[in-house]
Amino acid sequence: MSRALGFVVSGLAVWQACGQNLVPNPGFEIYANCPTNPGQGGVFAQWMIARGSPDCYNACDTTNMLGVPYSWIGYQPAFSGDGHMGVATYLDSNFWGGHIREFLAVELLEPLQIGESYLLSFRAAAGLGGPVASPMYVSNGIGLAFRTAFFSQSSAEPVTINPVLAYSPLLSDSATWTLVEDCFTADSAYTHLFVGNFLPFGSVSFQLVDTSGNNPCSYAYVDEVTVILDPTCGSTGGAEIPELSVDAHGTMTIQCPDGAVPLIAEIWDLQGRLSARWTTEATSLNGSRLPCDHLPKGIYVLHVASSKWRACARFLR
Repeated sequence: MSRALGFVVSGLAVWQACGQNLVPNPGFEIYANCPTNPGQGGVFAQWMIARGSPDCYNACDTTNMLGVPYSWIGYQPAFSGDGHMGVATYLDSNFWGGHIREFLAVELLEPLQIGESYLLSFRAAAGLGGPVASPMYVSNGIGLAFRTAFFSQSSAEPVTINPVLAYSPLLSDSATWTLVEDCFTADSAYTHLFVGNFLPFGSVSFQLVDTSGNNPCSYAYVDEVTVILDPTCGSTGGAEIPELSVDAHGTMTIQCPDGAVPLIAEIWDLQGRLSARWTTEATSLNGSRLPCDHLPKGIYVLHVASSKWRACARFLR
């Protein structure tokens, strides 16, 4: 069992807890070279272009073409850190039959375990109002898909990969990042994750929002992609699985099923690194402020475990 998948309390192994994020470079922070032109999504460490010409954005850019927050498509600060990516999610049907989409892919740190539950999530924002390429539309469909091997397609082909998570409403908010998340039970030992719009063309909803735009497409920025093993995903809590939550101020609430038992609490970042660890009791942990003031801004996972149970929750620092 990897270090992020379990705890040991008083010499007894507890139930398997939430895992680390299986997506390497989830916030698109690490790159081989600072991007210089659109269509260089493949410069992100470990990410690969699977279709079209996804774009890489980072604050290292000095031209405002691929920068953060200013770029050729529009103004968009990163959700966290200095980087994010962008893909076309719809093209007017008068061009190539509307089939054009752009996908990025990454090999997971380890294959999914068949029958296990995973929490899938990412942040998305609409790209609008760019000084060079200004999208005319917004659409739905930005999402995630899995495969058991790397897969690539020509931009003009009909999409032949099925999503496991897709954003159903129109992605029209260009000012803030929208959280898209859901639970997923693995039905295969998937090894690769894909990001893009995988809906069939007839299932894509779209809306013209900028008649002065010069790009007949819709566009989505994406940041902080996560695939986290979470056996509690979809559970409403109860005696076996305590309810655990963390508010925006870092204050934790836990419904402990067995009173003031010894607990181990840990905070992990999305790269699978341990950020804090301490021992306490449920009665003192409930309502307490997490020791997270020293942590950089970003998303973290809180793990709490006794000798009989485990619980976990994500929170934004």
